[in-house]
Amino acid sequence: MDIDSLLTSQDPDDLRSLALKLLADLEQKTSALEQQTQKNRAQEAVASTLRSDLEQQTQKNQALAQYIQQLEEALKNARRWRFGRKSEAFQGEQRGLFDEDIESDAADIEQQHETLLTEPKTPKPAVPKRRPLPPELPRQDRPCK
Repeated sequence: MDIDSLLTSQDPDDLRSLALKLLADLEQKTSALEQQTQKNRAQEAVASTLRSDLEQQTQKNQALAQYIQQLEEALKNARRWRFGRKSEAFQGEQRGLFDEDIESDAADIEQQHETLLTEPKTPKPAVPKRRPLPPELPRQDRPCK
């Protein structure tokens, strides 16, 4: 029986059975709705937990990224200190002292150079580099080929 035919009939038993059927359908749909609502709440709780976990992981990642950046900066500074250009530039009074030393060294070198050029070169007598062999050793003469 369909609902339209039951509504047109005036029989109380048919109407009662229709009302009971509608109430049963209503209860079934209400329980299904409550189950779906409970599932939704459970999923919302899981989603909330996942969001908080995600937020914690994001904070950890940011902290680790900052730590990595600090380590990279420290490594960069250490490499610069170890392998970088050394500052050996003279400043102020140090530079003047250095210039004075250069001038005095240059004057000494020129003086030594002049004395070496003015002295005549005399050949030194040839000095044997080793002692002669003792006379008691027998001597053998071999012809050259």
